[in-house]
This record gives sequence, C-alpha cells and structure tokens, in this order.
Amino acid sequence: MPHHHPKVKLSPIQNAINWCLEDGGSLEFLATINTLHIEFSNLPAPDIEFLKSAESAVKNSIFLKYIEFCRHFKGNWIPVPSVEQEQLLSFQEIFSWNAKKNMWDWNERYSDLHTVELALTKKGYEALTKS
Repeated sequence: MPHHHPKVKLSPIQNAINWCLEDGGSLEFLATINTLHIEFSNLPAPDIEFLKSAESAVKNSIFLKYIEFCRHFKGNWIPVPSVEQEQLLSFQEIFSWNAKKNMWDWNERYSDLHTVELALTKKGYEALTKS
C-alpha cells in the first residue's frame, strides 16, 4: 500500500524557484537568484534579507530533493561535488551586489562556480504538477 506523505507546504520563494526551472528544466544558478531578487526583494539593494530567504528556500528545496545543483558536461548533467555544494549554499559569501549591473554577481574567488545550474528533479516536477 503506498504511504501518503503529508502535502509539503512550499514557501513563495520555493514555488518561484520551481516555476523558474519548469520551462527548461534548469537555469544558471546566478540567473535564478537574480530572477528571484526582482520578484521578492522590496528593499534597496543589496538586500541581505532577500539573500538569506533565498538561501533558506534553496536549502529546503535541495533537502526535499526538488532541485539539485549540476553542470552540463558533454551533453550530460553532472551533479556538483559536495564541497562545492557547501560553497553554493553560502550566499553571502559567494554573491556580492554589482551596482554597475544592478544585480547580484559572483564574488571573485567563487567565479569558477558560474557554470553551475539549478535543475528541477523528477520529484520537483511532480510537486509542481500536483500543486
């Protein structure tokens, strides 16, 4: 008999992440954060409170296995190693506000993470279609 999990209540940011990723299945991580920033930040930039909320939403969605970090390599999706995943989940360390571009950008020492994408998992896609 299938056991029914209680319906997971996603935060508005978690729902928005799923919607962002739904079309292509994945999106460059930084682009995702900037899209969410436009949608959810109502404070003058740089909005650190927004970064904290976004970080918490991404952590929760990864924990629920709705999304994952990966890279596109020779036509395949390669999961990001856990050491990098830890870095990717420290938003205030890896991102800084770029006033010229008026958006979040990679901090110099983490710029090699720019190839990372956030991808919707099968489970995440199912959660999206059920909501």
